Amino acid sequence: MNTKELILLVALLAMVGTMIGVAVAVKSERCDGCGDEENKNYGNPKTDAERARTHFRISEEDWYMLDDYERDKYIDLLPKRGIRLL
Repeated sequence: MNTKELILLVALLAMVGTMIGVAVAVKSERCDGCGDEENKNYGNPKTDAERARTHFRISEEDWYMLDDYERDKYIDLLPKRGIRLL
């Protein structure tokens, strides 16, 4: 292997290493809180109340201050399960 080929090989390995580093950084940014025990639902679907709270960004304290009628209104406004909104 001559010097030119060696330089190209080192440059290629550096680029691959950089791409792997970027991929890991992007994955970790997307996954903030993924490892938290409290966020794990162990494969069970969220209840309608949990879906409504997260969809409409209502804190747990505010959710429990609502009466049953208001909670039901939020739940009725939810999109159907399985529909991904952007």
